Amino acid sequence: MRRATRPLRRSLAALLLAAALASASSCRATDEPAPTIQQLAADPDVDAAGKRLMRLPLGLTRLDGDGVTRADAVIAVHGHGSRGKEWIEPLARFDDSDVAVHFYRWDYNSCPETALPRLREAVEGLLRDDPAITRVILVGHSYGGVLAARLAQELAPAPALDVHIIASPLASVPALERVCGFEGVPELGPKAEATTWRQWRTVKEQDGAFKDLEVDPQEVTLPRLTVTQLPATLEGGDRLGHNRSITWVAEQLHPLTPAGDAP
Repeated sequence: MRRATRPLRRSLAALLLAAALASASSCRATDEPAPTIQQLAADPDVDAAGKRLMRLPLGLTRLDGDGVTRADAVIAVHGHGSRGKEWIEPLARFDDSDVAVHFYRWDYNSCPETALPRLREAVEGLLRDDPAITRVILVGHSYGGVLAARLAQELAPAPALDVHIIASPLASVPALERVCGFEGVPELGPKAEATTWRQWRTVKEQDGAFKDLEVDPQEVTLPRLTVTQLPATLEGGDRLGHNRSITWVAEQLHPLTPAGDAP
């Protein structure tokens, strides 16, 4: 057998090192106690709070901290390359309502059809373990919104499901098409009678993730999808871009309507 060339040996060594670092990072994530929303929101360093959020183990983690059984469960699904800090204020706003607040951390480098079964299993496990939950409020941002929309098709008909899709490329983007063959989110199936889904679109030119694309990947026409266009700027004149959109939507949804009072 021929010996590997020096460049190849260096490449293999780099891959092994990356795998070792990923493994070590995973171990640190599972060893660190999960923070509560209150702890994250109280941290004056939002970057540090975001990093702590993204060190949670992969999967679903409840963050409101009291463990009280509630009929409504919020599940927040982050996007590609999330640094976590964009979720601190929105999670705190959700925590003001009478809901159980969960954060779903996932491998955002995977394709939708690979990541979706893990999200579905996590949500189904939550519903199985807590049968008191009668409504899931799924909030997905960016690439996480694609997963949220796809889960709406997989989880129907039970329980009642409210899906909020924020700054999300529902029509796909070139990278997802090229690598994953993903051509966009299909419409909800006929079983999803208890599902409502709402898309919150940023202004493409103000969204750092979409502004350089030829077409706006948020633009889709799907039956029963309610679309809300976000403003280009906040009240103070600051740009309302890709990450700030989560806080803006959380403010619009606050306070979340209890399941029994939902229209």
